[in-house]
Amino acid sequence: MARRLSSALPADLDAGHLLLAIMGLVAYPLAFPQVTRMVTGRSAADPSFRAERAEFLRRFATALTGRRPEAAAAGG
Repeated sequence: MARRLSSALPADLDAGHLLLAIMGLVAYPLAFPQVTRMVTGRSAADPSFRAERAEFLRRFATALTGRRPEAAAAGG
């Protein structure tokens, strides 16, 4: 059931490395809270930081794939 994210990503991009990169983007601030605070001045446990991080990741995915979140959710 693997599906290409977008034609913006090369077809030969290794899926395992892509998954690892995505997991790192999501988990790093929580796994390394000291670095998160040093870089952002904020706690990774702060609900407003988490909301801003989630919005950043949505916008980053949109920029990377060239797809609008609504189109992705609809399967388009």
